[in-house]
Amino acid sequence: MDRNAVNAGTEMVIDRISSLPEDIVHHVMSLLSTVEVTRTSILSKRFNSIWSTFPVIDFDEYLFLIGTPSIDLRDQSKIDEFLNFVDNSLQRRRSNISLKRFRLRVAFCYVKSDPRINRSIDFALESNVQELDLDIHLQNGLKYYNLPHRVLAAKSIKVLKLEGCNLGVQDLILNCPLMEDFRLKDCDGLKSIMVSTAKLLSLELDCCKELERIEVDARNLQSFFFIPSRRSSVTKPCEINLCACEFLKTLKVGGPSITDKWFECHVPKFTLLEMLSLDGCETLQKIKISLQRLKSFELLRCLNIVDAELDAPNLLSFTFCGWTPPSTPLATLRCSDLLHARVSWQPIATTAKSSIASRNFLALFNHCEVLTLVCSISKHRRFLEELDGSWLPPLHDLKHLRVEIGYLVASFKNWRDGCSVVPNWQPVKYTKLVDRLLQLCPHPETLVIANDHLQMLIEFQYAGRAVEDNADCCCRGWLRKCWRHDLKHVTLWRFKHNDQESLVKFFINNGKMLETITVDRKTFKVVQGK
Repeated sequence: MDRNAVNAGTEMVIDRISSLPEDIVHHVMSLLSTVEVTRTSILSKRFNSIWSTFPVIDFDEYLFLIGTPSIDLRDQSKIDEFLNFVDNSLQRRRSNISLKRFRLRVAFCYVKSDPRINRSIDFALESNVQELDLDIHLQNGLKYYNLPHRVLAAKSIKVLKLEGCNLGVQDLILNCPLMEDFRLKDCDGLKSIMVSTAKLLSLELDCCKELERIEVDARNLQSFFFIPSRRSSVTKPCEINLCACEFLKTLKVGGPSITDKWFECHVPKFTLLEMLSLDGCETLQKIKISLQRLKSFELLRCLNIVDAELDAPNLLSFTFCGWTPPSTPLATLRCSDLLHARVSWQPIATTAKSSIASRNFLALFNHCEVLTLVCSISKHRRFLEELDGSWLPPLHDLKHLRVEIGYLVASFKNWRDGCSVVPNWQPVKYTKLVDRLLQLCPHPETLVIANDHLQMLIEFQYAGRAVEDNADCCCRGWLRKCWRHDLKHVTLWRFKHNDQESLVKFFINNGKMLETITVDRKTFKVVQGK
């Protein structure tokens, strides 16, 4: 009889999985959580043997406890249960098998040093782990877990990710010969870091607010990320030297360290740069960017910028978050016609001067492919109300406009939340809003309005010629007649019934050549004059 066959009632059930080659079973295990994998290891000696050679270990406290009904994730006994599970699981494995990846996430730890956590780290290091990912969050007023010093001295690690740890050193010299990716998030104790490793490709320092000096001598570095803290009020300047990183492709920086002088000394040298993000650079006032390979640019919460020039002919993505002062912060924008832009802005004051500044600012995006505006009805009311035929529309050539209705978080000092949008709970008069948006962008092909979870769409199709109407023309002096003169067909999607009726009447009354209207797949013929 087949050793892998067992009786199930009167039928014979054959265990075909146990007979699969080890590499295939390893692939199946890679699709499961570590909890599920360790449970399969008790099914048979073969499964236990395969588990003991599986090169990927991922322990996540959330995933371990998530299936337990009615449980308080902060319960100390449950946390002990998880750490004991980690400890026992590793004891059943072979210690001479090299690990590709080891991840340990402890969401609720109550001590700064736990022998079970330290043993698991030792196990990974003794297994010559290539990628080590430690994410430990302390409770009871404790802030950081004491990281064993041997982690930073390990020679086998290619990728090291640490979160919530006290590194135990003030001055770190990182020269691990195999290190390719080094990331610190919300870590403490570090005053300076000097990097001199030829293979390093990515360096990320997120919310390490005590850092005073960063020196990177890594010629092959391709990605650098530094945000000192989530709140600008608790940060201090940090000296950053990236001059040796001539092959940098991604640069994300923020905080008071990014001054006009730093920007001028560094950014023009990164001729291969493809992604640039400036986030919360409160001391930055003037920037001039001329990068041929730049594809993505983010200008977020840099509230003191008064002059910015961007020359990036291959730019495909632009994100702006801030406010428009009396003068437009972005003076010139040269980019690709395929640009997708997202603009979240608040006028400083609801004055005629600020409205003009907002209009001039939006005009920079006239030729992009898709423009997304984050629009607060209350904050932008005056700007929208002043949009009428007496002004030249700033977006007369834009084909695809998306408007997200909501409220920008009031304080831009919280860098991670400052540009997020909270839902709009007030009723919206969509017909009036559409009327104003078509003054802003008078000849679109699509108009999307997103309000909370609702995604409403209007599609426009135009005739080949515009109807002649010179008497009291609504768009006299414009470079091109507006939608009223050549709209042939309009489609409305996912509007509520009352809004549908109002919008249908609006388009019938204003579309001089309108022939048909489609409302959620139902098409109606329009008879002019009725």
